[in-house]
Amino acid sequence: MVFGKRPRVEEDFSSIQEDNDDDSWMHEVDAQNLEDMDEGEDIDSQILKTSKPSNKQFDPQSKPLLDEVILIGAAQGKNPGGAKRKKAQIQWCSALLKNREEYERVRKKVHDAEKVGVSLSLKNSTLIRRHAPSIPGAIESAFGITERDAVDVKVLRALCANGIPFNVLRNPQFHEMVSAINRAPKGYKAPSFEKSRTTLLDEMKRNVKKEMHPVKDTCHGAMFLYAEDFEGIEKSGAAIAELLLKAIEEVGPTNVLQVVTDNAANCKLAGKEVEKVHKHIFWLPCVVHTLNLIFKDLAKGFEWFQNTYKRGKAIVKYFLNHTHKLAMFRAQSKLELLKVAKTRFASHYILLKRLIDCREALATTIVLKTWKDLVKNGDEHTRKMGALVAQTISIEDFLEDVDSILAIAKPIYFLIKFCDGDGPKMGEIYERMDNMLGEIKDFMKKGNHCDKYPKVEEIVLKRWEKMNIQMHCLRFALTPRFYDPRYLAMPAPGGTV
Repeated sequence: MVFGKRPRVEEDFSSIQEDNDDDSWMHEVDAQNLEDMDEGEDIDSQILKTSKPSNKQFDPQSKPLLDEVILIGAAQGKNPGGAKRKKAQIQWCSALLKNREEYERVRKKVHDAEKVGVSLSLKNSTLIRRHAPSIPGAIESAFGITERDAVDVKVLRALCANGIPFNVLRNPQFHEMVSAINRAPKGYKAPSFEKSRTTLLDEMKRNVKKEMHPVKDTCHGAMFLYAEDFEGIEKSGAAIAELLLKAIEEVGPTNVLQVVTDNAANCKLAGKEVEKVHKHIFWLPCVVHTLNLIFKDLAKGFEWFQNTYKRGKAIVKYFLNHTHKLAMFRAQSKLELLKVAKTRFASHYILLKRLIDCREALATTIVLKTWKDLVKNGDEHTRKMGALVAQTISIEDFLEDVDSILAIAKPIYFLIKFCDGDGPKMGEIYERMDNMLGEIKDFMKKGNHCDKYPKVEEIVLKRWEKMNIQMHCLRFALTPRFYDPRYLAMPAPGGTV
């Protein structure tokens, strides 16, 4: 039997119902009566005994829970093998557990019946008698599962409504928050919007700073502290100097040795202001930024360099802007064409290097019949650009120029990667700059651009003079590796020792 909405008798008891249309024959069959049955006694006969029609009228006050009981069947008879009969079972209705309102109504009705004491079978009910928390009853467990599921749904709904990724459920701070809410006083409510964005945020900032003090005292590598928004503020040398001096005071002037910025005039002025205030702090221009400017200087200084880069950039742009052509290219290549952002260092080298890596896939794509049909059926601009792209890819001179640019720019690119890495680099810059020029010289004197090396050297040295300071020279002189006889015996690039 289960708790439900209406009393119902299955087809097994239809014959009894037909004999007596009065509902007075139905009495409560509780768990105690079922367990008192003899082992050999049939559940059907027991039900018939307790269900004998009577002339007495049914009193709803004496049996208030009978309306909520549904007989869904009787135990099975003897098996062919003669096994014992199975005892009847009392179960909770799954539909009732899912219907919260109906469940609360039935639960209140059971609670009221237990208080009145109308049934002996309800004396030891878990709703009245408190059990030890460590050994919950079956009904208690069922109640807990339902409530937990309802809370889980609310949590998931909040995550989805606010676009919070599910990874937050793995965050230990999220579990700390849930535990704190469970331990909170009864009736706790979440903080308001204004309180969260003002006082609580300030308190959280102070707590994070306090927790970061041990890290600051023991940290020996790079660490991000904060960023300042300069939107709507003039980026003058004085404004930048004020920001740098504020950061130096926060970290501690004794903990600062140098300040690094890019090579713009306003940043250089800010560095000089810092050196005036703190005599022991040096301003240094960014080496990576300086080396990246060499690529732009080379593109401006050599027309063939700039034209080759523009043609390669046009190929990449054409494929990325036409989805059908891009799909055809992807079917031929495992690599993607790269359209590098303007703020990316060495964008010239990266774009052309990927173009060379995909040259076979590009050559295969432009000879496909599907490619030719798409170009032919396009508008005038599409046909013109498609023909120009196909022609550029097919020209051997274009690919040779790309190879030449990559050979010249490769030493510069690897020096940028070295200087942009972690760890102390200043003592190596002098030596690596000299080796970079030697490698460029070794390539250009063998190729078709040997007469252009003096201009390349002039461009590199001009940028190096703007970047070079006494600190680089000092660190170079204090590097032990450069005093090793074995290192000194190695031939240097460019034909010098």
